[in-house]
Amino acid sequence: MSASGLHKFVELFPDLIREASKSPLGVLSLIVLVISLVTMVLFRRAGGMTLIAFVLFLGSLLALAFRMMSVYPAVEQEHRERTVGPGRVELEAPAEWKDPIIRILGGTVITTNGNDLRLRADKELIVEGEAKIQSYDPQKSLPAPAAKPQTPHGADIPEAGQCQNGRVGNPGGDGELGATGSPGKPGGKIYISAEEATGSLTIIDCGMDGGPGGRGGDGGIGGTGQRGGRGKQNYAVPFRGVRIPTDCACGGAFGGPGGPGGNGGAGGVGGAGGNGGYVNLRIGRPNGLKVAVDVRGGLTGRPGQPGSPGEPGLGGLGGGGDGPACRDESNSRHGPNGTQRGNVPASPEIPSSRADSGKVDAGNLQVKIANN
Repeated sequence: MSASGLHKFVELFPDLIREASKSPLGVLSLIVLVISLVTMVLFRRAGGMTLIAFVLFLGSLLALAFRMMSVYPAVEQEHRERTVGPGRVELEAPAEWKDPIIRILGGTVITTNGNDLRLRADKELIVEGEAKIQSYDPQKSLPAPAAKPQTPHGADIPEAGQCQNGRVGNPGGDGELGATGSPGKPGGKIYISAEEATGSLTIIDCGMDGGPGGRGGDGGIGGTGQRGGRGKQNYAVPFRGVRIPTDCACGGAFGGPGGPGGNGGAGGVGGAGGNGGYVNLRIGRPNGLKVAVDVRGGLTGRPGQPGSPGEPGLGGLGGGGDGPACRDESNSRHGPNGTQRGNVPASPEIPSSRADSGKVDAGNLQVKIANN
């Protein structure tokens, strides 16, 4: 037997004697052991009597040892202890901890991640100092949906008719509304039962806050102004099919101004918070146990950011000339660039609502419950 095994045997010795004495063989072995030991002490000078007593002593001792070894597994099981912690303990799946003694080390934070937790201490639950069980890590949150893409630029306009000035370019498209945030996950179910419990335990089985809304799409860039119409040249009456240019009826027309940029898209609304969880506590003897419970629903997520407004479009090109009588003045007759950017939409109001609270069933245990 190793040193640790021997130490454990010595620790369990009183309980081994108690369990061994519950059977007739154990009781008889104890009686014979005591009588033989007393006989050896009182009649140590009588050789025959001492020999008989010594034989009985050895026999009863062996019988008692046999009985103790037969009950050892049961006694060891009764004293088995589970230690939780230290530090952070994350549950990736539903868990059930069932042991005679469960010890949660001070400062331990158990995060269930919405999974069910069943903790049953048949004998004693020991919380050293203060510990916490929480449904979700408050430092972690749901990611925002992807931003909406920028809307297309204003569509191009075909060149204006001859001698006609170009018109204003088409406006850029308005940005799309951002996507709604992801809904928060609900709290899980937490069951804790113990014959006796000590320490200070905080249980936060709240629903997860909803995720933020997605960013709105950017407004499209305004369309380029329409190109001005070409100039028109006059011709003399043709002679034998030959056209003779005379003068310029109109030069190349001016290009149109650039179109206005599109409005940015509004940010999406935040996701709904998850509902609070369920906590069930059954403590036989709360030996100074202090418990605080919070099963509130999660908050609605914050709205997304609006998209950027679109930039105004470029001015259209001027119209070209039409023969030697009408000079090509397209470079000097560009339309002006647009000046009107799109608008930035107002962000949606941030709601301050919570999802439904969970339920606490603590039996006769006095607990402190957080309110909305």
